[in-house]
Amino acid sequence: MSTAINGPVSEKATSAIDRFLLVSLSGGEVVVTTAATDKPYGSTVDGGSAGDEVPVECRPVIVYLTASAAIAKGAELSPAAGGKVVTHAGTATHYYAGRALEAASADGDIIACLIYQDGRAA
Repeated sequence: MSTAINGPVSEKATSAIDRFLLVSLSGGEVVVTTAATDKPYGSTVDGGSAGDEVPVECRPVIVYLTASAAIAKGAELSPAAGGKVVTHAGTATHYYAGRALEAASADGDIIACLIYQDGRAA
């Protein structure tokens, strides 16, 4: 029997969450990230209401995420308000969320990203 989990895990949402957003853990439940200083736990594959179990991708994998501004292809990413991603500013207290595999031209664009498992800080 394999002990590996292949695919998203199911996590309880503290509040309503849309798909393709970064989330953090708070009190054992997932919440949308709000700033680059929030350590990412994973990204939502689908959305849900408060109290729902939502699928969250937590391993290094290519996922879709929502941009908060224009982002260059290949840019390192940080969490932004509303669970979106933004180009990493290089600030030591900001976490890395992943790398953009596509460019975003504006806020709200959905782009393919390689998400990092550890959410390491700069």
